[in-house]
Amino acid sequence: MEIIGGKVLLLFVRSLFSLFIFKLLKGMKAMRVSFVYAILVRGSMLNFGLLPDFIVD
Repeated sequence: MEIIGGKVLLLFVRSLFSLFIFKLLKGMKAMRVSFVYAILVRGSMLNFGLLPDFIVD
């Protein structure tokens, strides 16, 4: 069940990426926004425990 929830969340975030890229006509600004969202999504998914932490000390 967790895998399905993670995939639904991923599809939702990707749809948000598409929406921002289509709305913002300036390519570099859109890429910066998508990078920030990618960092936020990764952090939130690690925080909620949906993805294992791959950072090796």
